[in-house]
Amino acid sequence: SGDVASLAEVYCSLIIRASQKGTVRVVSTNITENIVKILLREGFIESVRKHQERNRYFLVSTL
Repeated sequence: SGDVASLAEVYCSLIIRASQKGTVRVVSTNITENIVKILLREGFIESVRKHQERNRYFLVSTL
C-alpha cells in the first residue's frame, strides 16, 4: 500500500540523514517496527532497541 511505501521512504531518508551520527530514533508503531525488522534483516541497520520516555516508545537504530 502507498502508506507503507511512504513510511519506508521516510525511514530510509532518516537513515541517510542520520548516517553521520550513527543512530536514528523514531516513534515506535507497528509499521515502524516492521520496517526496522526488514532493514535489520537486510543489513541496513546494525541493531535496534526499544526506548521509553514518559508514556511514549521509540525505536533507536544503530547504523
